Amino acid sequence: MQKKIAIIGGGLTGINTAKLLAEQELAELVIIDLPEKTRQLQGHALDIMQAAALNNKQAHITVSANYKTITGATIVIITAGVARSKKMSREDVLKTNASLLKTIAPELLSYAPEATLIVLTNPVDIMTYAIYKYTGWPKERLLGQAGILDTARFKHKIASILKCSPAAVQGLVIGCHNDLMLPLVSHTTVQGKPLTELLTPEELKQVVLATKQGGKHLIDLLETSSAYYAPAAALTLMAEIVIKNLPHTIPASVYLTGEYGLSDLCLGVPVQLGAAGIKKIIELNLTTAEQQALSLSAAKVHKLLTTLP
Repeated sequence: MQKKIAIIGGGLTGINTAKLLAEQELAELVIIDLPEKTRQLQGHALDIMQAAALNNKQAHITVSANYKTITGATIVIITAGVARSKKMSREDVLKTNASLLKTIAPELLSYAPEATLIVLTNPVDIMTYAIYKYTGWPKERLLGQAGILDTARFKHKIASILKCSPAAVQGLVIGCHNDLMLPLVSHTTVQGKPLTELLTPEELKQVVLATKQGGKHLIDLLETSSAYYAPAAALTLMAEIVIKNLPHTIPASVYLTGEYGLSDLCLGVPVQLGAAGIKKIIELNLTTAEQQALSLSAAKVHKLLTTLP
């Protein structure tokens, strides 16, 4: 029986995620959105399936406003919600998006209770926790997509300065998906050499700042939308790891129960994924300054959690 991936929300990120997933023939796809949007989304779906046929790929995409269509999904990707505009922070959309997820939560419980959930909706650490709060979803099968995207931006900036391939850069970003995220400079290497030996202190500051402001910079350039190509690629990679049971470790926003000294929140940390979701949360040895920065990041998340409807 072919596996099924459901995408809740057919906006720019949702559609691009469907395209990337279709190209990989990972699973049968379902896109859920409002009734008034389904006709246009059916056009997008047909276009994607015809594009896949050019490369002799067999893609099957169903578009629906009926959540019953997600029945049996292995993975449910949640992209629904208000996207940030140029003058908005991720936190500005919190209550609107939380209220939306509150209406989606019963549908998930009814039709895809065994699925691994991947949340993109911003602010993602808060929205991942919101799903946990509204559903009681098993924490092993609940992921927020943030750290993997921030890490891609981190690696891209380093590679652009050093004029090397991003594949040569080994590093990651943890913490919350906002200005308090933590690019782990001390854990980053390029072709095995510590990043701190390759960049000047000023260049390191540039890398950290560019990573933290990566989303805002793209909104400033795009003007009418936030990023969607890289977020879609990150969602696709996460889905691929779960579907194929690949032995990969990536940063993701997950529910913590004492790891890193933090509890009762979702925050970006390195996790080992597999077919059943999270196999293990990896606890890195952080410097005192890094642990303090992570705790500050967590404090910001805890504060925002109190505003959930």
